[in-house]
Amino acid sequence: MSELETVEQKEITCDCCSTSVPEADIELVSCGDAVCEDCLDENYRACHDCDRTVHLDDCRFIESVGDIVCDSCLDEYYFSCYRCDCIEHIDNAHTPDDADRNYCGDCAGDVLTFCDSCEMYYVDGCEACSRESFESYDFDEVLGYDTKPDDYPFLALAGEKDKKFLGVELEVELKNCKESVALDICRKYLQGKAIVKYDGSLSNGFEIVTAPMTLAYFKTKVNWRGLLKELSDAGCRSHDTDTCGLHVHVSREKAGFAKNLQVRYWIRQQIAYAMRHKLFRVSRRTQDSIGRYAEFNFRSNGRYTAVNLTNENTIEYRFFRGTLKPESFIAAVELCHALAEFPKAMPLPLSKAVLEAALDNVLWQPTFELRIREAFDKFLLTNARVYPNALKLWRK
Repeated sequence: MSELETVEQKEITCDCCSTSVPEADIELVSCGDAVCEDCLDENYRACHDCDRTVHLDDCRFIESVGDIVCDSCLDEYYFSCYRCDCIEHIDNAHTPDDADRNYCGDCAGDVLTFCDSCEMYYVDGCEACSRESFESYDFDEVLGYDTKPDDYPFLALAGEKDKKFLGVELEVELKNCKESVALDICRKYLQGKAIVKYDGSLSNGFEIVTAPMTLAYFKTKVNWRGLLKELSDAGCRSHDTDTCGLHVHVSREKAGFAKNLQVRYWIRQQIAYAMRHKLFRVSRRTQDSIGRYAEFNFRSNGRYTAVNLTNENTIEYRFFRGTLKPESFIAAVELCHALAEFPKAMPLPLSKAVLEAALDNVLWQPTFELRIREAFDKFLLTNARVYPNALKLWRK
């Protein structure tokens, strides 16, 4: 019988399951682990980007690419969308030029503005290019009702911290004024700051539509007194008509005490409802025109309400009658700005009560309405330097 030689095969411990297996059954993967075949099949995958084989604890499945990506590549080549938190490859990032954040393609289309001139995305719009395109309108004609500039400039004072923007729509009937004369007057005062458009509700006139601007810019950088006086002297009318209104849009932004955005907007609608009798008196409208164009509702999704919530980017206060009287015009704009800011300053017990009413759809009681009016009176008085004209109007 011949002597048989026995050769012992070397065994190695698997880095994954800690089992000793023959060296021939061990695989040295690119991440540096020595693993058995079973662990390799069950617990390791190849990265979509670098093709390295890594443990499942060190990678994740990325839905946008439909594959596994290791943590190292995820940190270097991927981003989380600022709005929806989805994970996308950095090549698909849309980064606004005016903010340090990345968006996926779907969210960029929903919330960002793309400037065709400079081919960049913006959160608040391209101020340089939009100002140029806005200023290209030279008041040589009244624009059609559906006309919208490619981008509105957002006008604010240098270094101004208040970024609550407002936009004003003032309807004007020409009456005894030629259209060309009115356009010349508007050009003199509003170049780069507003446009004029036809409006189907007017008999023979137009509406002045301003660019978004802060309240401070509105009051200091536009000569409203000169504009309105010249329009009036030329034969234009606004208050002395049955057709003209004054609408003020205020930007929708994080404000107030409710986490749910829609509830915040309902609160503003309901505060106006609680003060509807006082607001009706200062609006200078007739009961008929309020009913047709700006009815005070406790909660409504319609456009022709005192507080219109149907616009995507603004809350629109519609209850004022048109006017060419500078003091009344400026006071109305101040008051609308104050109404939008007031919920943030309401006393906590009252704010909680208003929030509960907004959620429960509870109609106001007279004592509750009185508490809201008193709180708003105090808010105007506390902020008299910001709203001097509104305070004077409110006290009449």
